[in-house]
Amino acid sequence: MKKATVNKTISFEIDNKTNVISPDGKPVLLDIKGDKGKFHVITDMRSFNVEIIETEANSKQFLVAVNGNAYHVQLKDQYDLLLDQMGLNDSTSNSISDLRAPMPGMVLEILVQPGDIVSKGDNLLVLEAMKMENLIKSPIDAIIREIVVVKSQKIEKGQLIFIF
Repeated sequence: MKKATVNKTISFEIDNKTNVISPDGKPVLLDIKGDKGKFHVITDMRSFNVEIIETEANSKQFLVAVNGNAYHVQLKDQYDLLLDQMGLNDSTSNSISDLRAPMPGMVLEILVQPGDIVSKGDNLLVLEAMKMENLIKSPIDAIIREIVVVKSQKIEKGQLIFIF
């Protein structure tokens, strides 16, 4: 399941497996044909020509033309939505100077060293929580200044892990 925001105003969920979108919480089935950035979409007896004009893969932003009208589309997957929920979204990324534990658990593995240059989305640490291994990813492009935890350490939610 993904969330799409069009022109920063209209949001809806997308289920890629079933080709169902849910604007206003109402499921709408799409019949989609095409490839290589050009698609023909039919829904509710209406036809749309869709073309992906520009793609910014890192930020998951697209410029899409629908019947000749251009729209800016921002996609967010389950991980992006989780980062938003934890307060680590793009609007705060410029002001982030540290990373705190999103949940209590035990540090299984530290994947970076002080001085490492990391990009947004890079794996930093493996945290075991409720018998599941969770990859903690970098919310920003940064340099690791300090690692505050050690392997096999138990940590609490909100505990400082990294300083950028």
